[in-house]
Amino acid sequence: MRAWDGRHGAGRGRRGRAVSASSRSCEGMSADETGELWKCMLELQRRYGCYNSTRIDLAVNAGEAGLHLMPNPFIIDTLNNSVFHLPDEGWRMLDRCLRSGPPTPTPTKQKPKRKFWSRH
Repeated sequence: MRAWDGRHGAGRGRRGRAVSASSRSCEGMSADETGELWKCMLELQRRYGCYNSTRIDLAVNAGEAGLHLMPNPFIIDTLNNSVFHLPDEGWRMLDRCLRSGPPTPTPTKQKPKRKFWSRH
């Protein structure tokens, strides 16, 4: 059995640079921003065929109806973290779409939790 040497593992970015797990995340994006990211991903697939995903292939071939085939954010992140071979312009497109969301999640004021048995 060959020992893992870190050169071929997940979490590796373009040109062999390490990429943090959250660097290509849509966490904190609104539904509209995630939809724009999905449109960007469809365009990248049209241009470069950079995703190995039946869902994206179906969405690309479905035209406008493909927007309704958007997966949940976890799957979107998984797909984006699996992209390795993309020209620089493609990386710039993807990075722009990912940066359209808030740079860091802003803390929101939490509602007071109601007790299960309260009648108010």
